[in-house]
Amino acid sequence: TEIKRAGHWCPQGLVDNIATDCPARIERAKAKRPLRLLIPVGGAGAQKKFIINFVRALAPYVEDGRVELLLNAGDHEHMKTAFLQVLDETGLVFEMIQDTAGVRAFQSRLLNPKNAPSKAVTLFAFAEYFPAVASTDILSRVADVLSCKPSELAFYCLPKLHIRRVGDHE
Repeated sequence: TEIKRAGHWCPQGLVDNIATDCPARIERAKAKRPLRLLIPVGGAGAQKKFIINFVRALAPYVEDGRVELLLNAGDHEHMKTAFLQVLDETGLVFEMIQDTAGVRAFQSRLLNPKNAPSKAVTLFAFAEYFPAVASTDILSRVADVLSCKPSELAFYCLPKLHIRRVGDHE
């Protein structure tokens, strides 16, 4: 058989808004606004040590206003705890959002290019699976770069910084 089409699922909100979101990212860069880096933790959070060291290494850039972090711990309590520990260790001030309504309000605020997050670090942590997964889809529209392991998120239509591969399935 012949393959006529190939690809991967991508959230409709990202696809429908490519013509708006990509120029907004370019304008943010031209205006030298802080790089908004979305770091979601997928699976069982196997990359915890790497990501915590990554956040630790980014702390000076967050402190001097060059980077804004959107940390999605998903529904992984151990990742929420690890993020809280590294944020405390580094002294980074953060806001925590724990429900889909909060994520949507955050996105809505940042879709206006004049707005910034209330804190340079926002931690997203959820008690349930669905909002944990949906939040990455929602936040991708307002992120400048998605930093993730090489997974299905590699097909999302925004710039990516792939972190190290931790599982044999990736």
